[in-house]
Amino acid sequence: MTQVKLAETSIFAAMDGVSQGKVNNVLGQIRKAIPERKAYELENRTDGLSKDFENVAALDDATFARFCAAVGINPGAYINSPAMTPEDFEKRSGIPAEAKTGNQKGYKKTLEAAHYFAHGSRLENVLKTFVACSILAAQYHLVIPRDVCERFLNSIPLNHVSEELAETLDKYRAKHMTGGAPTQTSQCTLQLATMRAAQVIRNGRRKDFALDLDSVVTESFAQRFGLMPQLEKARKNRAEMLAAGVE
Repeated sequence: MTQVKLAETSIFAAMDGVSQGKVNNVLGQIRKAIPERKAYELENRTDGLSKDFENVAALDDATFARFCAAVGINPGAYINSPAMTPEDFEKRSGIPAEAKTGNQKGYKKTLEAAHYFAHGSRLENVLKTFVACSILAAQYHLVIPRDVCERFLNSIPLNHVSEELAETLDKYRAKHMTGGAPTQTSQCTLQLATMRAAQVIRNGRRKDFALDLDSVVTESFAQRFGLMPQLEKARKNRAEMLAAGVE
């Protein structure tokens, strides 16, 4: 994927514009939330604290705090969501309860995204692949079915999609992955929803996925990946589909 300079991305400008005072305020919220989550885990686990808790502790990070402030993530609700009712989560976070997640490994994706946008540091290939494929698929779907999302991360043939979409995705899919697609798909969709870059949409027992094409995070991924023409096409097509009453 062709990448642009950090300063040319929308989220870099948004993060750069957050005052140090605001960053310090959000850091204070994070440092209050982490011990609360630790106490919750110890109270509700019979085998002690998970080794994955290191991903929660790692959120005590100034760049993550700056990202939260720029995007609008409430760190208290994000970190302590397992202890919250769906109603309380929605009230505190400002996002639908379908995006509620306490997966400790998943937190690493959002932390890495913050550093990726601020410093150009490493972003795991799974999230890169998932976002790139989502941008491409959004040219054809308002809502991307869960089974299609999982096929971004394996070599199983794409069913129930157009030949054009299948050909478009073929270049970007992580076809080398032989397992873990359901778990990684859940982590990607829920973390992107937390970043206000997507929506997780309940469809019976499964959760489908809709990329927010106007999100500063989505746009910044597209800028970094060299996929702005595809994002613009997706925006145009979405507007036409909505005008036509397509659901």
